[in-house]
This record gives sequence, structure tokens and C-alpha cells, in this order.
Amino acid sequence: MSFRLMSAVWDMEIPSTEKMVLMCLSDHADEDGKCWPSVSLICRKTSKSERTVQSALKWLKDNEYFDDQQRPGTSPIYTLNLRKFCTPADIAPPQKLRGPPAESAPTPANLAPKPIKKQPRTDQPKKTQARDHELPHGWVPAEFGPKSQCRKIIDGWPPGELEIQIEHFTAHHRSRGNKFKDWQDAWKTWVINGRKFGGSNRGNGSGNYRERDNRSGFERAIDRRREARIADERPADDGDGGGRQLVAAQHSLL
Repeated sequence: MSFRLMSAVWDMEIPSTEKMVLMCLSDHADEDGKCWPSVSLICRKTSKSERTVQSALKWLKDNEYFDDQQRPGTSPIYTLNLRKFCTPADIAPPQKLRGPPAESAPTPANLAPKPIKKQPRTDQPKKTQARDHELPHGWVPAEFGPKSQCRKIIDGWPPGELEIQIEHFTAHHRSRGNKFKDWQDAWKTWVINGRKFGGSNRGNGSGNYRERDNRSGFERAIDRRREARIADERPADDGDGGGRQLVAAQHSLL
């Protein structure tokens, strides 16, 4: 159905019967003006007899309102003459409108390269450097690599010595309020310089181990005084008399 063609038929100054038949053809035509309604269908829509419809079709064809292509055994194909319905400008496809020459013509300003806008400089946040801090509660040193010097030293310690050294390490630094950036490095220094911090340095792997002195300070002072007194009372010779005096001096201290 082409409403454009049907609207154009209403404005045509042609006989009424021919206008009704042409209106029926336009009703069945596509945008290209092609249709193939049968004569019986045209008769039913226009309420005209077959003879009247045939006569109207002949008049429309003779006046070049359509061309027909006969087909054996079926209705012909009618191709409406679109120039009879509208002007060439009306049936032409729409053209793309162009702007005025002044607007479409390039200007030096348009041809010039556009300035590059510099992005605002955003100050990146400075990386925070690690600060010295106290030993965290519950701190446990990480295990050294299998080929490291500290690992060799720790492997030479007797069973239980690692736990003792960790306890001494934490107690020593907590009591002094020491602060380090990396406590693992501090622990590494403690292991390597065990003698300096009062521990047992067995990094040479010799197996020499001095038994830990678990005496209190008071007990060590008493023992030192006892040893000094015994040394003062010991005679020059090592005979039986001197041995008896040494035993007597020890009993007197007890």
C-alpha cells in the first residue's frame, strides 16, 4: 500500500470510474508502483462490473497511467507511471543539504593545528620510608636461607638454644627501648655477633659449647668470694697438709 500514490490519485482530474480503478491499483502498489491485483478483486473493491473494470483499465493504459506485463494463467503485473502521480522533484530521493559556502569552506583557523592542552600535574604521593619502631609484641624471626651464614650458626646450636636466644634478644631490646627499621636484620646481627651480646657464637661449627650459667648475681658473687678465700689460704706446696687446710676452709664457708 502506497499512501503517497493514493493521495496523488485524489487530486487527478480523470473520470470517476477510472479514478476508482486507479485508486485500487495504488492501494496494492509498492513504493516502486508495482502491483498485480486480479480483475475480480478490482471489481469487488470498486463495486463495478468486469466489463466496466476492463474498459477503465484500457483507458488508463492508453493514457499511460501504467504499463502491464502479461503473465499466462494469472493476473498481469501493473507498473504505475509515477510521473503521472507527481513531479520528478517529488519522486527524487531526498538530497543531503549542504551548508552555506562561508560555513563549509575551511578557514586558516580551522586548518591550524589545535593546541595540545597540558594535563594538570598531579603530585604523586611520596613513598613513605620505613621508620624505626619498637619490637612488636609476639614477634618471631623468620627462618634464614639454607645457605646463609646465620643458618649455619643456628644449626650448630644445641637443642633449645634457638628459643633461649630469641628470648634474650627480645628481653634485651625491650629493656633498652631499642628501635629498628627491620627487626629481622637486627636478629641477623644478634646471631652473627652472639658473643658481643652475651650469647654463644658457634658459627664455626666446632661444636664447642659452654654450659649456660643459670646462677643469680648473688650466687655468683658468693662463689667468687669463696674461690678467692680458698686461693688465699692455699699453701705453697701441694702436700697433704695443704689439702686438709683447703677442705677445712670450704667447710667453714658452708
